[in-house]
Amino acid sequence: MADSTAHVSRSRDLDKLLLRPGHLVGPTFEPGPELRDDLRKFATVLVVGAGGLGCELLKDLALSGFKNLEVIDMDRIEVSNLNRQFLFRFFFFLFSF
Repeated sequence: MADSTAHVSRSRDLDKLLLRPGHLVGPTFEPGPELRDDLRKFATVLVVGAGGLGCELLKDLALSGFKNLEVIDMDRIEVSNLNRQFLFRFFFFLFSF
């Protein structure tokens, strides 16, 4: 039961993204299940920056069902930023030098 609820929730989030109005989408566009599945399996999302906003974005993308996420962040991890960057823990900070 929990798996089906999570799958419906992920489909809902992905549908919000796919059904956004815009100049590249026709008014009669209806995403099919094949498109949703292909996006989850094959789309790769590159996020540049894993700071406070980048961490939130990565979390939201992962919870939306995207499986292939790549991250580039050339910054150093600092103890003062760990409260905003929940993807990193103090353990990673010890070995980042």
